[in-house]
Amino acid sequence: MLYLHTNAKLNYNHLPMEPNDYVYILQALQAWLDDLTRQKPSLDGETELLLVQGINLYERLWNNYTQMYNPQSNMVAPAQLRWEKWEEVPSIPDDIPFPVNKSDTEAAEALMQLPYKTLAPYLPNLLTWLQDVNWPVAQVIVQPLRLLKAALTPALLMALKSARKMQDAIWTFNLVEQLIVDLPTESIQILERELMYWIHGPDEELNVEILCLLAQHQVGNPTIVQRWIANKTAAYQEFIVALEKASQPTK
Repeated sequence: MLYLHTNAKLNYNHLPMEPNDYVYILQALQAWLDDLTRQKPSLDGETELLLVQGINLYERLWNNYTQMYNPQSNMVAPAQLRWEKWEEVPSIPDDIPFPVNKSDTEAAEALMQLPYKTLAPYLPNLLTWLQDVNWPVAQVIVQPLRLLKAALTPALLMALKSARKMQDAIWTFNLVEQLIVDLPTESIQILERELMYWIHGPDEELNVEILCLLAQHQVGNPTIVQRWIANKTAAYQEFIVALEKASQPTK
């Protein structure tokens, strides 16, 4: 399948693969490419060559998977497996009053008073404070951030990518519930890929929140969205029936 030579050559034996094989390999390649691209300034020549080979291999596998993808099936959508280069968030200058901890509400309040043009480059950093909505800093910043509406979309896209790489469903849920639900359809379209990733995850509350959002804005492949909604409805109906049965007084 996929292996690394000690002489820094990436190889792939093109054997017949099932859709799940593609998914696992593409996800593994995504994580590996993310790790190398973050280290790129310090990579040696051999490792840089390995990175180029990895990108080429990823593109071949992704194209193969795209050709075999059937939207009527339960296959993971190719868009959910699409790798994008890691985007570095700019470092924060000393003269920006950025919170130093979750209780630094004084800095948070000062930060939210800055003009949007000054604040904009650091919005992805700021969104990390929504990893827990109970933090004092989160409670200070969330309402001013809501007022930014569509202007917040690029920062939210970067935050969602970070949350996906960190497998942080709670942060994603907070971003959706606190900010994304108020965005216009155009913004939901931009965030669609990152949102769709989570409907395959184990967090049922997040699944439902995102499916409702996509259906409400009519974003994404309607067949896939409606099929997921039907699957969730059927699953929850079983729970409802079991609970109703359990709640009935015994004779």
